[in-house]
Amino acid sequence: MKTAKRRKHDDRIPEYNPDPHDSKVLNAHMGELVKKHPRGWAVVCGGEIFAGRKLQPLSRRAERKYPGKTLLISRIPSEKDLFCVL
Repeated sequence: MKTAKRRKHDDRIPEYNPDPHDSKVLNAHMGELVKKHPRGWAVVCGGEIFAGRKLQPLSRRAERKYPGKTLLISRIPSEKDLFCVL
C-alpha cells in the first residue's frame, strides 16, 4: 500500500510578517473605528485602513490594492464592549 508524500509544515502555512507600522495605524484610529463601525472589521495593509461589516470584501480590496503584503485583520469592538473591559 502506497502512502501519500507528506509535505513540510512550511509548505502549508505562509510566513506571517506584518508591517509594524500597520499596528500603529490601527491603534491610532481605533476610537474613530469604534464610533463609525462598531462590531465590524478592520483590515490594515500598507498603512491604509479598510473597515466595514463584512470581512471578505475588505480583505479582497486590500489584497488587490497591496498584492503580496500581509494583512492585519482585527474585529472592531462596540463602545459597550470597551466599557465592559475598562
